[in-house]
Amino acid sequence: MAMSQRSRVAICTGLCTVVDEAAVVELLSFFPVRDVEQPALAGRAEQPEAGIDASIAERLARIEARLTQLEACIEILATDTRDGLARIEQLIVEDST
Repeated sequence: MAMSQRSRVAICTGLCTVVDEAAVVELLSFFPVRDVEQPALAGRAEQPEAGIDASIAERLARIEARLTQLEACIEILATDTRDGLARIEQLIVEDST
């Protein structure tokens, strides 16, 4: 059964919060990235490039999951910064009156 890259990232992001990342990557290696691929573990002996493709897909999934987490952190920091600046502006206005 194929799994979209978006789903792989979502699963990796969610599961990595409760399960070791290596275990999540190992689990995802059982699911091909596209419909045209065979499961990642099938035929590795006769197709060594399948292992390489699976390894690259796993690394991409980890990178995309990390990017998703970083984007969330950046958004939180941006919100905190905007809130902090608004509070500073409010204090300046109150102090000048």
